[in-house]
Amino acid sequence: MEEKNTNVSQTEENPEQNSPEISAENESTTEAAKDGVKTAVPKWLIIIIAAMAAVIIGLSVTLAVILAGGKTVDESSSSQSGTSADNSENSSLSQSTQSDTSTDSSQGAVAEDGIILQYSVDNSWGDDGNLNYGVQFGITNNTNSGISGWELVFEIDGLKGCEGWNGTYSQNGNTVTVTNAEYNGDIQPGSTVVIGCNLNTDKELKINRAELNKTQCVVKAGNVNQNNQNNQNNQNNQNANGNGTSEADVDALLERSKDGEQGDDWLHTDGNKILDKDGKQVWLTGVNWFGYNTGTNTFDGLWNSELKSSVKAIADHGFNLIRVPMSAELINSWAAGEYPKANYNNAYNTELNSMNSLQIFDYFLKLAEANGIKVMPDIHSAETNASGHTVNLWYTDKVSAEDYYNALEWMAERYKDNDTIIAYDLKNEPHGKP
Repeated sequence: MEEKNTNVSQTEENPEQNSPEISAENESTTEAAKDGVKTAVPKWLIIIIAAMAAVIIGLSVTLAVILAGGKTVDESSSSQSGTSADNSENSSLSQSTQSDTSTDSSQGAVAEDGIILQYSVDNSWGDDGNLNYGVQFGITNNTNSGISGWELVFEIDGLKGCEGWNGTYSQNGNTVTVTNAEYNGDIQPGSTVVIGCNLNTDKELKINRAELNKTQCVVKAGNVNQNNQNNQNNQNNQNANGNGTSEADVDALLERSKDGEQGDDWLHTDGNKILDKDGKQVWLTGVNWFGYNTGTNTFDGLWNSELKSSVKAIADHGFNLIRVPMSAELINSWAAGEYPKANYNNAYNTELNSMNSLQIFDYFLKLAEANGIKVMPDIHSAETNASGHTVNLWYTDKVSAEDYYNALEWMAERYKDNDTIIAYDLKNEPHGKP
């Protein structure tokens, strides 16, 4: 480029070099003028010749400038062409990079259309070399074909032990194999089956690979959508079943049974013993039933089971206490007259279809009482979040300490005469360090 600029400069300083014919003509005209002066050429002829010479010189300069400019334009054009070529090359590289990015994105989109294994760590504990994780897995079928019966195989670094639910689990070294339970073997397109397990490892949790029915899965960390299968079932069955019971039926469903007399079954303590109204010692054997804290806004598992039969099954297995984790955020929504949608299988639980999430909880209290089960609400987290319990304190930036107190007060006031509720768990186990 420096040589090109030098050439342009030389052209501008010596325009005649680029117009030899015009330069010769100028010299001839000048000599004629000189001779005219010596021979006393008439003035009018001298004026004409001088004018013509001026015109010719002007044209020469103009042409020289044009030629010089043309060269500059050519060089500029050449420079621009080179720049354009460079830009074109850069553009091609940029487009290639974008294409690669687009390809990556496209590949991600293609991967999303397969079998997705999404997982979230809901709890973790232990020390280096002996770590424990409570993990939920969502198996999502993003293909065009339904799955009937499945086997999930995944590998985890440093796996020492695995115990799970919603499937049959076996372990071989770092490999876990899970086969479907009787009730969750079908995964329709767009649907999700949720399973879970407690994993014991000697290092940070890392899932290396996963296959479902020998087809590679896309493994993703993130919140597990527990309601896809439920929603799919609802779409398939809700029209056939209608909207369930009428609004008038809700009052009937929530009415306490004739044997359920309010306030006749309070428990009390005497020293380190829990006694019933007759002074008989009571042993409480409890289970947790999550969901009102996770965003399901009712009990987890109702996408594959019935509430009424499930409560009875819990009692039949010898449990007489159910701890119900909730979020302060949900309780305050209820207090404000807002009822976040409860997610469950509408086809399996038709009696719940006309109830809101609070009414479903009240219905659960009725079922618990009918089966001899006590209930302990647990404000498990400030915010509605499956991992909300890992927050160190009982409040967050979104849910204040005052919100927490309001939630507790509202529950206590609403159920102060209900002897099915015997206690409140004020805060789940603390997390973090001071």
